[in-house]
Amino acid sequence: LITLDSGETIVVNAAEGLEIKNGDVVTKWDGVPVAEAIESVCPPSAESVLANERVMKTFYLSGVGGDTVDVTYVNSAGEEKTVTLAKIEGAMPRALSTYGTFTRSRADEYETKMLTESIGYMRVTAEETNALADYLAYATGDHPVAREMFRADLRALREQGMTKLVIDIRNNGGGYDEVATALASLFTKEKVYAFSLGADGAPVADRYILPDGEFSDIEVLVLTSMRCASAGDGLALYLSRIDGVTVAGITDPAGINQVTGGYVYLPAGALVTFPTGLVLDADGNPNIDTDHTRQSRNPVDVRIPLDRDAALAVFGGEDYELAWAIDRLSAPNS
Repeated sequence: LITLDSGETIVVNAAEGLEIKNGDVVTKWDGVPVAEAIESVCPPSAESVLANERVMKTFYLSGVGGDTVDVTYVNSAGEEKTVTLAKIEGAMPRALSTYGTFTRSRADEYETKMLTESIGYMRVTAEETNALADYLAYATGDHPVAREMFRADLRALREQGMTKLVIDIRNNGGGYDEVATALASLFTKEKVYAFSLGADGAPVADRYILPDGEFSDIEVLVLTSMRCASAGDGLALYLSRIDGVTVAGITDPAGINQVTGGYVYLPAGALVTFPTGLVLDADGNPNIDTDHTRQSRNPVDVRIPLDRDAALAVFGGEDYELAWAIDRLSAPNS
């Protein structure tokens, strides 16, 4: 199941042979209105951003019920029906698979290529280069190794005709924010505040996007998702502060950006991780992490529409977001 922008919850990833089909609108789950049923779900892992967690709850609703569950739905002919579905083994892996498809969870590596004659593509899956360069950058606030790596690849794309660029940070697992600011520096001629390292709840060292700007004439569209976290979340934020850059996604990023490294091992294999360093804004607040309201502090500039056709495209194996990005950058007024 997935909930659309319209508020309707539709079937996706349905097993073959069922009366209920992909695209059918679910109205009740075991006699309970579907929105209420979704809110009652306790997902196996929490999301920092409340709206992102609701997406997770919708995926996991398919595993809620006893030996059978009554699902009321409206089919493509507009007929409301109720079907009794039997419990199947592997409901959790199926929900995880649905979640993975939606977030494009995959083990792709860093990549650059041309999408069209004028649109380049850069996929950044982590903010890491090598341990020594990354550590020195963390200490100094500047990452020349990362900047020159990105510069070389962007020059190669421009030589192939690039005038516009998609930076894909969906499913970005993070790393060092200094790698993120190094990439962002290539698109601005202005010095832009990025974040502050903190101690005892107060900023102690400010970090900036330095004014390089070699590619400041390039229109940039950034694709993000709820699986974009930590320094990937930071990259979305820093790029959003630059003129000519638009950050877009079906969802906001994950909403986490602190320096992890603390571990508490509990019985039954449970593990708690916690920050060992602070990443703050200029006012001493967490740079990105949500407060008790769980509202995103790093929202996308443009929300990619999620209607029925879009959802079926996503779960049909198409890269709907990338196709949307190409259409947007190819528009005459872009």
